[in-house]
Amino acid sequence: MSKSYTLTPPAKQAKALFWGGMIALGAVELGGVTYAMQTASPDQVLDLGGGLALQTDVVLKAAMQIAAGLCLAIGPAVAAWQWRGARRNKTRRAYAWVAIAASIVGFAIAAGNLSGYRAWTRDQHVTAAAAESPLYRVALANAARAEAGQGYLSASDRAALRAGEAPTTAQRTLGDWIGAGLTLLLVSAMGSGFQVAGAGRAKRTRRPKAARRPLGGNVAALDPARRRA
Repeated sequence: MSKSYTLTPPAKQAKALFWGGMIALGAVELGGVTYAMQTASPDQVLDLGGGLALQTDVVLKAAMQIAAGLCLAIGPAVAAWQWRGARRNKTRRAYAWVAIAASIVGFAIAAGNLSGYRAWTRDQHVTAAAAESPLYRVALANAARAEAGQGYLSASDRAALRAGEAPTTAQRTLGDWIGAGLTLLLVSAMGSGFQVAGAGRAKRTRRPKAARRPLGGNVAALDPARRRA
């Protein structure tokens, strides 16, 4: 009896991971585009006429974030597919390197925006909490009296005012970079890596062994009794 075995590709699981990665990518893109728009220069405006204006810095940064996210999520799958035929076709090897480079650049841009978004939102939360404290309100009152020449600002008043100021730049920490990098690697793996690993497997069946032929060729021709007859 022949023995056979089948390796079934996890198609449903790969598809679920892919769409989960796309949903996660949408969340990452939303955060990155929000950060890009909040930190873009409002002075770079293109007058379109008729009272319409376009903030070019906002559009450019938002478009670069979207492009970076797509390269990050889809680029590895394209690079892996091109690399499979790189030994036979040098053109496909060049395409694979282009896809790898695009994925790396996309990862760098997306990591910069996502780490900035993490730092930006954290600083905003700290600023909002500091502005709600009683010390900040006292510092504001002292600042108003100092401006009118009726008092002065102490060191604690200045520290409270600085803590309540809105952030102008993202003060990234190592944890922001690590968190952004791990998030993007997860999105890339879900969008490309798991799908490639699942789709790359195919069904295999072990072929039965061929029946052995009897040795000696034509037995009837070699039989002495039949030869005499």
